Amino acid sequence: NLACSLSPLLGKVVSLAFADGDARTDGEAGPEESAVTVLAVPPPGRSQDPKDYPAWLRPVDEPALLRAFWVLASQAAVVVSYNGRNFDVPFLVNRSLLHGVPARVDLLGNPYNLRPHLDLYRLLQPGRALGPAGLDVLCWALGLESPKGTLDGSQVAPTYARGDIEAIAAYNRGDVRATVGVYQRVRDTILRYRQDW
Repeated sequence: NLACSLSPLLGKVVSLAFADGDARTDGEAGPEESAVTVLAVPPPGRSQDPKDYPAWLRPVDEPALLRAFWVLASQAAVVVSYNGRNFDVPFLVNRSLLHGVPARVDLLGNPYNLRPHLDLYRLLQPGRALGPAGLDVLCWALGLESPKGTLDGSQVAPTYARGDIEAIAAYNRGDVRATVGVYQRVRDTILRYRQDW
């Protein structure tokens, strides 16, 4: 049920992807394929053995995924997201509360501060949307590879129910690659000239 999966009280986190947003390869913006790591919660009945998954996918349970996220976030100079203040971070905070996992850094504080959480959506769409504002549209406008393929967020719950954690992880991984590409463009053209960066 999609409505249940969008509630942090009824759904759960099944995939979390991350990368070093400042990584560059061959002079091009964007992380290498292998530089994006995904922590994923295998559905019931699926293997927990890392050897049964691609090298970039690490099977974990949800509490371990949440603990890893907060450790990484607390050690990062900045956590970059696209619309993370509106959905991702509140969902992670609530799931952490339910599992008793400490939220080690405040990623929902002052929305106008660029650190510790830089939400690219909020930076580029301050106050009100200036037209279509999805990550896929922004990628298209910037000439970056779109993260949208055959899967979108509305299909995560049924895909998980079918046991296809690899498809969800690949979708999540594509979103992170796209977010890194946008971040690097924003960092180099907008943020470098801001005194608060």
